[in-house]
Amino acid sequence: MLAARSLMEGAPPDFELLALLSGRSVSYFERIAKKEGWKVRETSQESLAALETRLSALITGMVDEIEKLGFSALGGQYDKQRLDTLTALLKIVERLDGVVRGTWYSVEKEKKDDEELATALALVDARIIELACELAATMGGEVSDGGGGRAGIG
Repeated sequence: MLAARSLMEGAPPDFELLALLSGRSVSYFERIAKKEGWKVRETSQESLAALETRLSALITGMVDEIEKLGFSALGGQYDKQRLDTLTALLKIVERLDGVVRGTWYSVEKEKKDDEELATALALVDARIIELACELAATMGGEVSDGGGGRAGIG
């Protein structure tokens, strides 16, 4: 369910996400993509981080330019057209920055959620084993820890 939500919220499609959604393996999609010549978009964390850095620098430069225009307006020189253009461009770049950050955040959050779920399931599994051992002991069975941590009921 998280994979579907991530995709709907703007996460870039990749083989891992397709595998989660379809129940197929990543290697299956890699083979099909290679065989059919899919155009595969590079969406590594490094490329997203580089894009985020570029957008941040662009935003900073545009804000600096808007500040200069503001100060020149205080001095009596007012270029409304340039100010309006910069403001519109800044809004577009801010939206792009939000999309990039949101995409990266969605992917990272899904990985973190998966790790937390795996940890919780491991704890549940351990507790089930404890309870099975206790039940076996009360039933007079022999409890063994056969390497896999599973209790045997004799």
